[in-house]
Amino acid sequence: MTNYVDLDELRKGVYFHTATMDDRFTWERIEPDGSVAEVVAGTWFDGLDRYRLTGCTHKEIYRDGKLCTVCGQANPYEPPAETAARKTRAKKWSTES
Repeated sequence: MTNYVDLDELRKGVYFHTATMDDRFTWERIEPDGSVAEVVAGTWFDGLDRYRLTGCTHKEIYRDGKLCTVCGQANPYEPPAETAARKTRAKKWSTES
C-alpha cells in the first residue's frame, strides 16, 4: 500500500524558504499585512519570508502509471511531443559487424 501526502493538511501550514526547495510541491510567498503583530514596516519582524503550499507539481518522475506517487491523484503530466515520440519509436538494432 502506498502512503500519499495529505495536501489539504499541508496547505494549512506556514513554511519557511527551505521548505520551498522540495520540488514535489508548488509554493506561494505570503506577503505580510499590517494586521499581524509580527510585522514591522511591511516585513516580518525576523526578516524571514513565509510560504504556503499551493499544490502538487505532478512531475514525470513522480508518476506511476496515471497516478502521482506524491499525492495519489491523477497525474496530468504529458511529456512534450518530441519526448513522447522518441520514447515510442522502436530502435533499430543492427546485426551486422
